[in-house]
Amino acid sequence: QIFCKMESLKDNEFQEKAYWQNFYKQEEVVKQHAFEWYAEYEEIKDALDEAFKQTAGGLSKQDAKVLVPGCGNSKLGHKMRLDGYGKVLGIDFEEEVVERMKIEVGVEGIEDYAKMDACDMKEIETASQDLVVDKATFDALYSSKDHSKNESSVNKYFNEVMRVLKPGTGLYVCITLLQSHICKKLIKFFLENEFESYNYFKDSISEIKIQEIYVKSRSSKLEQQFIGHRVPFLITIKRTVFDPENTSLSKFKANFEKMIKVNGNYLNHENTKQEVLITQMLNLQYGNIKELVSGRIIEVNLESTEQLSRFKLILVDSANNAILSDSTCAILIVPRGKETSRVYATEEGYREISEKVNHSRVIIVYRKSGNVDSLETIKKELESSILRFAPRKVANEIPYISEGESQTSSAVLVSRKYRVYKDEEDKFDPDAVDEFEKNYIIEDTLEGYPENPERYVVRSIKFKSKPDEIQSDVMIRRKKKKGKKDYSKYVKVRSPIWEVKEDEFLYIDHLTLNSEYTSAMIAGLCTYYQMFEDLKKTQAKHNFL
Repeated sequence: QIFCKMESLKDNEFQEKAYWQNFYKQEEVVKQHAFEWYAEYEEIKDALDEAFKQTAGGLSKQDAKVLVPGCGNSKLGHKMRLDGYGKVLGIDFEEEVVERMKIEVGVEGIEDYAKMDACDMKEIETASQDLVVDKATFDALYSSKDHSKNESSVNKYFNEVMRVLKPGTGLYVCITLLQSHICKKLIKFFLENEFESYNYFKDSISEIKIQEIYVKSRSSKLEQQFIGHRVPFLITIKRTVFDPENTSLSKFKANFEKMIKVNGNYLNHENTKQEVLITQMLNLQYGNIKELVSGRIIEVNLESTEQLSRFKLILVDSANNAILSDSTCAILIVPRGKETSRVYATEEGYREISEKVNHSRVIIVYRKSGNVDSLETIKKELESSILRFAPRKVANEIPYISEGESQTSSAVLVSRKYRVYKDEEDKFDPDAVDEFEKNYIIEDTLEGYPENPERYVVRSIKFKSKPDEIQSDVMIRRKKKKGKKDYSKYVKVRSPIWEVKEDEFLYIDHLTLNSEYTSAMIAGLCTYYQMFEDLKKTQAKHNFL
């Protein structure tokens, strides 16, 4: 369902002139005066300014020449001029909207609008523009279900954008929903040299950066129809020309273009596609996940994301507006064995945690069945991905917290693993044990501080055919004997990694049995119980029992 939603923008023939002639006559568009695709200027301003500053080679905003292809009736170019950018030119192939923009906001020689096809901008001089800002134009050109009929137009468009930009300092900024087909096309054209026949693409090094944009909730019906909860991205592409005879630069190009900077991290092409897809899926599924909402609780299911599939997350936003406005965040890793306790398994408990932690958002992390890694290992695993669940602008360095213990120190955390072999004193049948060991691995992991009375062992079982995947695990706890008390109800065990005193014994805590199979069986029993109760009522009614 999510993937269908992701592709829905491909159903519209946005590249047809007739479509736009009708679009700009719609009552809602006329009433708004300006229809802003994806984001208002104010929502992209900071990212745009920062991108321009890093690539302009010392050029001031006032001296910059800006081109806005496919401008429509957007006030993007107009607001850029008012914000200090120099000459702005907006172009569109819909003549009526161009004439309207000339009358409403045009200033001759400073803010001009012209009827022009973005795929054939012959009236604009080569290497004359410092900034090309594309807001949804590329998406519209490449929106058809059958992309093959749009390939030529998009290739011409990219070639024209590269032609009019100043090589080395000129910057192409593309604000896009970055659906899967859009992302693939950008990578193929600019980084994988699939279209070398285009003159202004050859013999240059392309640098691509991708940044997610924060946008406010959509109120317009048209915006909801086309955009919904999709997240727009601001992409910057810079082209640096080099001499193809320079072999060292050719090698540098080949290596440099393998990576893309996504939200501050360098990723290869495949990981870039995955990261973008995850971001879009999360927002489609949970709304604007980075927005702080007083008292909101979100349970995030990450089965479809490879990096975080071993975890479940609960995001809890503070109900205190003063704390919420601080835009702080903390991460709490739930101690093993306490996942089902009231504080970690109920909304009431989540809110208690939020009040105690005193941050705008608390990200509660649950380890799924089989995840018995040390807390330090878990922290490292989370670091690259957890920020996507933090508020938009985090005002603090995100701490990892727990019930009064530091979860960041690996020096005091004991986590040793040994294979559990047959023990003669356990009086196992040797043949049965040998047969068992052909198919299964049983492993003990000792968790906790040596002096901690709540220390425990996690005993897990794996299939030898899948040695990296734990099928089920259970806690082994320590109990101190008191006088002549009867302890026969406890299932006593031994562990090769935990020696206990004479007046102590180890036992299996069945309440901590942790397995996907267990959940399914319990759910089945609940269903059976209800069926049995219904059956009893029916049978009693008919005097059948």
